[in-house]
Formats: sequence, C-alpha cells, structure tokens
Amino acid sequence: MNTDLKKREAGEPGIRITGLKKSFGDKKVTDIGELELKAGGTYALMGRSGIGKTTLLRLIAGLEKNDGGDITFITGDGKAPSERKDVRFSFVFQEDRLCEYLSAEENLYLVSDGFSRDAFQVKELLRLLPEDSLKRPVRELSGGQKRRVAVVRAMSVTEADIILMDEPFTGMDEDTKKLTADYIREKKKKRLLIISTHSREEAGLLDAEIIDMESLQK
Repeated sequence: MNTDLKKREAGEPGIRITGLKKSFGDKKVTDIGELELKAGGTYALMGRSGIGKTTLLRLIAGLEKNDGGDITFITGDGKAPSERKDVRFSFVFQEDRLCEYLSAEENLYLVSDGFSRDAFQVKELLRLLPEDSLKRPVRELSGGQKRRVAVVRAMSVTEADIILMDEPFTGMDEDTKKLTADYIREKKKKRLLIISTHSREEAGLLDAEIIDMESLQK
C-alpha cells in the first residue's frame, strides 16, 4: 500500500510546530516554540503587519525554508507522521495570482487535470460571481471579484489536504464576505484550514480558532 493511501485511511493531516525560526537578513520574523494545528480544524493567524503571518503560511507550505525547528505533519489519527511531499496544499496568496488576460472560467481550467472544462466549475463560480463576469478577462473584474475567483480555485478545483489563505476576504463588502465564508465552510469538509487576517469578525465568519501571533513568538 502506498504512502498516500495510508495517509488517507488515517485521515487528513494536522500540523505540529516546534522551535520554528525564520529570519530575513538581520530581521527575525518567526520564532515559535510550540504550536499544534489539529486535523480538520480552522485557525486564524492574527497580529500586526510584519509579525510573520504570511511567513508562517509559506513555511508550512514549503515555499520558504526555515532556519531552525521542525514542522511535522500528523495524520488524523494522531499517530503517523507524514512527509511534506505526501501532503497536498491549496493556497490563496496575498496577491490573487490570476492570469489577467484569461476569464474567470479559464483561470479555473488552468489548474484542472488536463485543462478540462465542465459544467461543475462554472456552477461553482456562479455561487460567488454574477454570470456576466465569468467570461470577461479577470483584469476587468473588481478586486473583490478577483479574490472570489482565487477562493473558488483553491476550494473546488485542487484536491488539497491542507488549505492556506492569506487575507482571503480582501476587497469584499460585508454581504460578500458572509457569502464567501459560507462557501469556504461548506467546501472545507474535514480538511485543515489556516487563514491570516487582521479582523476578528472575519475569523468569526469561519468559526476559526484565533492564534495570536504576538503571544506565540518567543
């Protein structure tokens, strides 16, 4: 039985962090003694700008290399550790990272297996976007609409074990935030979700456990 199948039988992974350190030049950004993010949980990293919220998300995903300490992925039964290469991530970055000259639909097709086009993807977009925006180049969409395309791409197209979102509600009004939060909570299922935000209200929309980055740093 391969590693991936064993992990699925045990459940989706959680994360255990110990002694995690990261600096950029002389500036220490991350220095976390211990943190556990349980499988299936929803967590909101909160704190002032520059405290390391984005850096922590990138370290978890393996997009930055830590200077010390460990990030261990634990299967849902709390027993078997997984290697990062066996964990699939979905990431809503601080920037939307969409192809500006492609439509909302086409941005989803790009991350689909075999660039497939199907009605399901369009249906998912229609839950958060007006129909007349789906075929327009995303450069013509508002900031909040682009953000929603990025959220749908992360939640519905990629088969992720862990979902990371950096300020997912940027550019949205209050009603759209609630609509988007309902969508995220539904599509999350039993996966681990970690967001960064400056807003307790946004964390509350996702029923997220708040992690105070100020108190977490050593």
